[in-house]
Amino acid sequence: MFLEIRKYFVIFIIILSANTYAKEPLSDNKIKKWSFGAGLFYTSLSQRRGALLYDDPIAFPLFSIKYDDWLSLARGGVEIYKKYEWGKLSFSPSYFDDQIPFFEDEQEEFRKARVISIEAQFKAEINLRRKTKVSMMYAKEIKNHQGNFFEASIMTPLTMRFPLFKVGGGFGVGDKKHNTYLFGSNGVSGLSYHELKASLFIPFLPRKGIMIMNYSITKSSQSENRSSNFVREKDKLDNLSLLFIWPL
Repeated sequence: MFLEIRKYFVIFIIILSANTYAKEPLSDNKIKKWSFGAGLFYTSLSQRRGALLYDDPIAFPLFSIKYDDWLSLARGGVEIYKKYEWGKLSFSPSYFDDQIPFFEDEQEEFRKARVISIEAQFKAEINLRRKTKVSMMYAKEIKNHQGNFFEASIMTPLTMRFPLFKVGGGFGVGDKKHNTYLFGSNGVSGLSYHELKASLFIPFLPRKGIMIMNYSITKSSQSENRSSNFVREKDKLDNLSLLFIWPL
């Protein structure tokens, strides 16, 4: 199954990259420059792809760095990307540790029993009509379990009269190695999670700040995954997150 997913995902990116209307990456100017940001991130719980990590609110400061509109370092890690008229392609090395910094003593022991994971992530974002965006991501774990994961989502404005408010949904699919690592020893290959999402973007905070509010209902899929030892039937997760960023 994942050989087919990887094959078609790579073919898809090659076709999009070679498309004739994607001539040059978008850029406000040709001068290389650094930009910096600082802000605050809040989440009502911590979860990864349908698996709960910590069931209480967390808030922490964050910083972001961008260089010449192709390299960024932020809460999600390092990202190398290229923008086109139709969307964006990106690559990210992703580090995952299920212990929540400063809160690990409060986590239930079975929710922080995973070893450290490092993934190579390849992502495509496609802009459609009516400010609709489709995102797809393929991840290959390269340090421990060597599993494969694919996810896709779509977000669209509820009404074009207020395009800053979007709704949508998504899903993730993992092979047995990935889902066993994420959910526990009973994990099986196939659908990992599915979710519904709503997002509000406010670009006019004081001092040129922005706010992004996300609300999601995420449910882990398949009874074997839900009953496995890292999840233990905590399979439906309602999450509210707030991100505030100001330029420096």
